[in-house]
Amino acid sequence: MGVVSVSDVFKFNNANESNKSDALRNHYREMSGQEINEEVLRSWLKDADKNCTVHQIMNKEVISVDQGETVERVAKKLLDRHIHRVFVTDANKVVGVITTMDVLGALVN
Repeated sequence: MGVVSVSDVFKFNNANESNKSDALRNHYREMSGQEINEEVLRSWLKDADKNCTVHQIMNKEVISVDQGETVERVAKKLLDRHIHRVFVTDANKVVGVITTMDVLGALVN
């Protein structure tokens, strides 16, 4: 399981050719157990935006909070981790998402 944020997409889209090449090479190796042919890699790199999968850019660490957590503790986690949303869980099952806008709304209301 993982999560892709706008920041992850932005980072990939603005990565240099070497970093995109590494991401595509690593994905191929993970999926096939083999090394990719360099000619094929160059072909994929030309269309890296089309050939990139969510798996290649996702963050494998899913940050969550229990549904009983206070807004203050959620805000602290958002700040400490430099993130914009956390998943809300109940018995390790995702039941919702809280964003920075949700936290700001709770403070204003």
